[in-house]
Amino acid sequence: MLFFSLRRSKIQHLREQLNTRLTARIRRMLVLLFMLAGAHTLTISWLEGMSLGDALWLTATTLTTVGYGDISASTAGGRLATVAFLYLAGIFVLAQLAGDFIDLRIQHRERKMRGQWDWKMKEHIVLVNAPANDTISYLHRLLIELRKVPTFADMPVVLISDQFENGLPDKLLKLGMVHVHGNAQDNHALADASAQHAAYILLLAQNAFMDSSDLLTFDLLDRFASNQYPATIACEFVRDENRERFKRLGASSVMRALRAHPEMLVRSLVTPGSEQLLENLFTQDGVHIVRVDISISDHSWKSICGKLLEVGIGTPLAYVSNDDQVISQPPFEEIVNAKGLLLLQDSACDVDKNCLEGIF
Repeated sequence: MLFFSLRRSKIQHLREQLNTRLTARIRRMLVLLFMLAGAHTLTISWLEGMSLGDALWLTATTLTTVGYGDISASTAGGRLATVAFLYLAGIFVLAQLAGDFIDLRIQHRERKMRGQWDWKMKEHIVLVNAPANDTISYLHRLLIELRKVPTFADMPVVLISDQFENGLPDKLLKLGMVHVHGNAQDNHALADASAQHAAYILLLAQNAFMDSSDLLTFDLLDRFASNQYPATIACEFVRDENRERFKRLGASSVMRALRAHPEMLVRSLVTPGSEQLLENLFTQDGVHIVRVDISISDHSWKSICGKLLEVGIGTPLAYVSNDDQVISQPPFEEIVNAKGLLLLQDSACDVDKNCLEGIF
């Protein structure tokens, strides 16, 4: 990683030198062009007896090769000045200036495409790391979920990753993602992504199946805390014992690395703490969802919820209608005819159909 960081710094330094030289040359050419235009304007005004406005108009139309012909030099001295100041020098300088400006724009576009650009953003989202497998699909789904949230609908997203050296695919660019090619442990990469000015930082585990990924997460969280990054931080962990450690380092949401469900990462940003509940739903430990098949007729959803909470055997989430449709959180006054219930229940609670028969 040190070699990668040094190599990236050297390449970035060389590019910055090239960019600085090109910018300086454009400025010199621009100053020279204005000097030539000014000298020609004053000379034509003197030799041709024109007003400064007419002389400037002649200079501009000649220099830009528009040549309306409504005003022209008529004296030998005026024509000679036009040839000297504009035809031989001015047009050449203008062409050189245009060429250098185009080269600079191409260079900037190339650097942006390759992730070598200092984005200078504020109030944006920084996404650190990208999955090694199924990368584009995961990032695409993550972006789609982000764009569904009003807060994140138009917020720029900067990815820091050592992938995509040749540029992000169009499907990610169209959803407002740009990238910095590098490793987040490189301060240059963090600075290019403007992580210190981000509103949100999503810190993915470098590898969802390797415990060593937590070392990188720990290092970055410690760095963010030391530098007092103001961002709301959501991160992933691999080892269970690191959940609380990451929270102590300032992460508002800490969740297990679940590559199949990027929407959970988004939900943890919107509702910190929900990630713990969502994780439990995928296990048989702690709180999870159970289905109890029981026939219920002509009861309001409010009465069903009240009776279940009163006896303390689970929190009702939805019912299964007689035509096998799962109806989640219906209106309280809705009359329910169901063949089953979905309950949020602790693993220590053992509820079956017989527990509910005497209630309904």
